[in-house]
Amino acid sequence: MKKEKNLTKILYVFVVLSLVYTGYTLFSTYSALSTYIAAGTITTAQIIETLISYCFNPVMLTVILYALACINETLIKLLVRDEESKEEKKEAPEQKVEEDETDTIESKEIVDKTNEDQAEK
Repeated sequence: MKKEKNLTKILYVFVVLSLVYTGYTLFSTYSALSTYIAAGTITTAQIIETLISYCFNPVMLTVILYALACINETLIKLLVRDEESKEEKKEAPEQKVEEDETDTIESKEIVDKTNEDQAEK
């Protein structure tokens, strides 16, 4: 389980690095667009197209890395829960055997007492 937890941490580190890169891309795109806007040589459609073309890939990379980290974390929780339930199932039959033995001893004592009571009558 330790390797899987380390993988989750590594994925979260990449998410943070990807966020930083996305921020850098947004800033550099904004800088480039602001000069075109100041010159008045760009339309609104071109601004949107430029933002999408430059920033779509880093944003999607960030989203995908975050989704992978969340999925990995969820799978680890499911595996831990599954292992715990297997351990409980292994322990449960042993407890039932002990209970059955005590029930058998008690039932034998009851049968013996009833036999003794019938013999006395």
